[in-house]
Amino acid sequence: GLDSFPLLAAPLFILAGGLMETGGISLRITHLASALVGHVRGGLGMVVVLGTMLFSGISGSSTADTAAIGSTMIPTMVRRGYSPAFATAVVAAAGGMGILIPPCIIMVIYAYIMQINVAALFAAGCIPGLIIGAGLMVANHWVAKRRNYPVTEKRAPVREMVLSFRGAFWALIAPFLILGGILGGVFTPTEAAAAAVLYAFMVSVVVTRE
Repeated sequence: GLDSFPLLAAPLFILAGGLMETGGISLRITHLASALVGHVRGGLGMVVVLGTMLFSGISGSSTADTAAIGSTMIPTMVRRGYSPAFATAVVAAAGGMGILIPPCIIMVIYAYIMQINVAALFAAGCIPGLIIGAGLMVANHWVAKRRNYPVTEKRAPVREMVLSFRGAFWALIAPFLILGGILGGVFTPTEAAAAAVLYAFMVSVVVTRE
């Protein structure tokens, strides 16, 4: 039963997420999120949520999202005055969006077992994932105000935002490459996962050179 071409998408999406992390792409996503919302009360928690939402569009795995963002952001949040429990809780809760925001390994497996169109599942997960992300950011801001967590980042100037966007540009293209290929009928999910691996490898070697 496991000798299946569609199920090959699962390890390929995990590999793509691993390449994005080791290639420094997840760090660039975090920098972009920090430039956008880091100056708000509870901004570092919002950076975790927004960064996870962006990274979820690449890896397809909640575990990969949590490891990539949490390894960077939990120590940073603790150093900036957040409690270790709160920092860990934010990362863990945000990681749950990885099973909604496509591509999603769970959806690939579910679609294979139930014989459902995986592209339709991917499309159906977008709006709930965005709603949950927005809800987590609001809740994070509310808790940060109640606990008086510090505003640790200054509002990023336009130049810094542009540089952060430029640094994360290649990472931001990846979800459109994956989802556009699947929804447009160019790729099967497995082929899209293979394309994501190749894309992540090329960006990590040629662009970020990490």
